[in-house]
Amino acid sequence: VLALAAGSDGHILAGGAFITVAGESRLGFAELDATAGRVGARPLADAEYPGSVTHLVTQPGGGVIVAGNFAKAGALSRRNLLRLKPDGALDAGWDASLGLGTVTALAVGLGDEVYVASGTLVAKLSGIAGALDAQWNAAPNGGVDALVVDAGGAVYAGGRFTAIGGQPRRGIAKLSGTTGLAVPDWNPSPPADQPRWSTYALALDGSGALYATGTFAMMGGLPRAGAAKLSTATGMVDADWAPSIGGATLLAADQRGRLYAAGQDFLLRVSTHSGQLDAQWDPLQLTPLPPWSHIESIALDRDGDLYIGGSFGPPGAASHRGLARISEATGEMDANWDLTSDSWVNALAVDAQGTVYAGGYFTSIGGQPRRLLAAFSRERIFDDGFE
Repeated sequence: VLALAAGSDGHILAGGAFITVAGESRLGFAELDATAGRVGARPLADAEYPGSVTHLVTQPGGGVIVAGNFAKAGALSRRNLLRLKPDGALDAGWDASLGLGTVTALAVGLGDEVYVASGTLVAKLSGIAGALDAQWNAAPNGGVDALVVDAGGAVYAGGRFTAIGGQPRRGIAKLSGTTGLAVPDWNPSPPADQPRWSTYALALDGSGALYATGTFAMMGGLPRAGAAKLSTATGMVDADWAPSIGGATLLAADQRGRLYAAGQDFLLRVSTHSGQLDAQWDPLQLTPLPPWSHIESIALDRDGDLYIGGSFGPPGAASHRGLARISEATGEMDANWDLTSDSWVNALAVDAQGTVYAGGYFTSIGGQPRRLLAAFSRERIFDDGFE
């Protein structure tokens, strides 16, 4: 709450950056009873809430699931989660109605089903209507920060929990895509006597391996410096794969045997087979990021090039960038693909056609007005079809 004013009729007017008051939807502007604190019944106009987009995933059918910190999309109420149709239009028939808080992880399955984590809630939603699957209940006892779904429909969760899916699991688990229960014989969890065991990020390579990074010093009975490669079938840790990329909060695996790992101010590429660091691919050595920079998201396109989103340069400066493209072959940033933005890019996704989706805090990007969400072809921002 940033402002208060007392009325002469026993009410108080409050203004600020809130979206609910006493459980009722109020966008930045509310009337309260001065005695009881109840929300007033008189209708007041909603104020615009700045909002942000923090997670984007594309569905196999072409839709885009968007999560973040917002209360409306157009004229429709949408609390932190919505679906866009393949043409960019808001899907008015897809409404999860979960009353979500901050979304910490988002994933989709091959059937377009949606998995979303917020606080200690992990839910499965229909990809068509957004309906909650009441039979799927993972019920973690701590936060979930990463979700990925394999080709068989199994769901992998990483985070700060010690129990999930009805089983004790420390920071990492494999869940049934049908019931949400933890798979009994898949348990590489760090031991209970380890003080650090959280998992920050997960990535699948499509060939039966799961990559995990976090604060853990042990995984599956083996010492690990915050990074491990696990079998999706058994949970066994690959004894020969042990790079030092602990602290990475972003992972992306390509189909050419490479894993990209990023943290706030670093970006690396390692072999998915040997774990060896690719010393010849060093974008931040070739083009150092300016002061104030933070990497917030990464995504690979179909040609193998990497996109990074974040805040690159002093906020508000005319040269501020929120998005960059990096060559798969050389590690160089594409100087001809220079998209200035007025604020952060927090989320990236790339669909099968090569369309790049960006979400964040921005209101303009690439010379076009775009509020929180934009789409690009490989060469330019869409200027007439997606807003």
